[in-house]
Amino acid sequence: MKIFDKNKLEKINDRQLRYKIVYSILFFLMGALVLKLFHLTIINGDDYRNKADNNRLKDVKITAPRGNIYDRNGKLLAGVKTSPAVQILKDEFNRLSKDEKIEKIEELTKILNKDGASWDTDDYFLGINYFVYSSDVDYFTELKSPKEKVLDIILENKLVEDILKLRIEKNSSSNFPTIS
Repeated sequence: MKIFDKNKLEKINDRQLRYKIVYSILFFLMGALVLKLFHLTIINGDDYRNKADNNRLKDVKITAPRGNIYDRNGKLLAGVKTSPAVQILKDEFNRLSKDEKIEKIEELTKILNKDGASWDTDDYFLGINYFVYSSDVDYFTELKSPKEKVLDIILENKLVEDILKLRIEKNSSSNFPTIS
């Protein structure tokens, strides 16, 4: 019996060559995968993070499911009336400066006026006078809201009559009424 067989040696060498080829391919694929992950997370990570953060809002168009409702005599009981819907995102609005906020509100009122909307009624009122604390910490330490505090100051200083005597005039440089 032979200890050394040339055929067996060739088979072993052949098998080792196949393993080297398979290992090389797997190593190359794993390297490509690591490079792609590096590219997605490190190089383009900020871009994808911004896209994900800004993808939280979605425009959904909802059509009215019904039309007009009439009684048996053909008299209109309930009709469909379209009205504008305005949504202001608090986070984005708070990032604006005071002048930018006023500019955006003026732009909104111009659009509403152009469309014929009555934005200054009780049903659809826009206001720009609001009260906020100067520091975020005050919201947690104060017991009252900023509006309640202002009302208390007005009542304590007996300013109600003076405020009621004020008349509202339209300022020529702005579309907004100003108190004088």
